[in-house]
Amino acid sequence: LNKLIKKLQKQGRYAPNLTELKFNPYSSLEKLGYSKTNIQRDWEPHFDQVRRETVSLVAQYSDGVFAGILDKRTIIRPTWTPERIGNYLFNRSLFSSMLPQLNFSNTPEILYDKGRLAPISTQAFNRYMLNTDSYLSNLGLKRYNGNVVSFVDADSASNSGIWASDFVAGSFR
Repeated sequence: LNKLIKKLQKQGRYAPNLTELKFNPYSSLEKLGYSKTNIQRDWEPHFDQVRRETVSLVAQYSDGVFAGILDKRTIIRPTWTPERIGNYLFNRSLFSSMLPQLNFSNTPEILYDKGRLAPISTQAFNRYMLNTDSYLSNLGLKRYNGNVVSFVDADSASNSGIWASDFVAGSFR
């Protein structure tokens, strides 16, 4: 993905000021000072082709793409904040859908977007994730081998894995 963004920028199909691939870079371009007219004229004509190339590359090199589907009417309580809903969905998707399908011998490193949570919330989230692993293990419900002990909040600007994740989420929408 790093090679792709450099190639796209060199070809003039992606703004040189953007440091990560985005499914819909419109608001990021506006934050960088591009006008709507400039975006529509210079960059929007390339959005679809950039999306196709990026999704193709992610599909070519990924071991699997997973999506968490949440039925807010049956699981979520009215008092839950968007952050808590996101944490719940991430947790359930990881432990129920992703880890059982991956065949890993070493402890995987689970990355998530650093901007997603405040630092104090990050610590609580990491404990929640580790507690889920222990809880499933104690009840005999764990459907994967090994321990999940490495959670890392990564900066999306420097981690193309986060770009890929965000891009797939944008594509799904």
